[in-house]
Amino acid sequence: MYECNPKDWDAQVKENAEKMSHDEFISWFDGGGTISGAYEKSQDIWNRLINPIVRNQVKNPAEKTCLDVGYAHGGLTACASKAFQHAYGVEWHDQADVIGPYLESLDHGNVYLVHSPEGINMQDDSVDFLYSWLYVNRLGTIAGVQSFLSECYRVMKDHAVGVIFFPRYIRTGKAQSVKDYEGDVIAENADKKGYREGGVTTRVRGISIIVALWKMKEMLKKAGFNILGQTASYDGKGRGKVYHGQHGLIFRKGDEEPEEKAQEPKSGDSERDEDTQQKAPTKKTTRKKTTRKKSQLKKRK
Repeated sequence: MYECNPKDWDAQVKENAEKMSHDEFISWFDGGGTISGAYEKSQDIWNRLINPIVRNQVKNPAEKTCLDVGYAHGGLTACASKAFQHAYGVEWHDQADVIGPYLESLDHGNVYLVHSPEGINMQDDSVDFLYSWLYVNRLGTIAGVQSFLSECYRVMKDHAVGVIFFPRYIRTGKAQSVKDYEGDVIAENADKKGYREGGVTTRVRGISIIVALWKMKEMLKKAGFNILGQTASYDGKGRGKVYHGQHGLIFRKGDEEPEEKAQEPKSGDSERDEDTQQKAPTKKTTRKKTTRKKSQLKKRK
């Protein structure tokens, strides 16, 4: 049993898919009002908050695999498909047949939506870059959050980088200056518990747990990660930034990937054919990876 499975999430999403219009359902996950508005919002989040991390931390993303944990309506997964060779999205709801058709005009044919009813349904050491937008707030318990971070560690390769965004523990206003944001972080640090469990009503979705920034750092380290830095959801630049409702933490599994250096042949050695050189064995997983590609899915009437 994986504690990082959000309680009743699949049933809630299925119910909304059946009773809501297409616009209502797609925008229910993270706002936007309409299908196009929801995906425009995803593009904005990707451009401002996630892609700068990819550019700074991921070498040759066009040759690598990324994972969107909690893909919701798939908007961020579609954005990632333009930068990465393979863009996976895992979700605990099973509505890929509904969501998939809307991604066909947005991605580059390399999106894979994975139903993940237990843990993160991906192979060990298979992901080069992992990101998660407001998933941890669904988990309900602090044990569930720790289980989630451990699963992230399992599926990420050595040297892989990740970023998670999660609701701020203390927020004194809807939009804030840098000074106000920093003041809220100081107030979070004074809270010795560092998390609150229980339902919180929001404009878009319910929140079942909120974790302080310092507590999330502590839990990432416990899972085995190195913290690279912190970010937040914001508009603007420098001290003129306007901060919104999410913290972000950037982390790495292990140390920085070493630069590849050409090895000089030993004296007297002749060139060897690549096929004769031994290669490191790949790590196997005991969990079967099941993927559903969104191609050839029919739009609901």
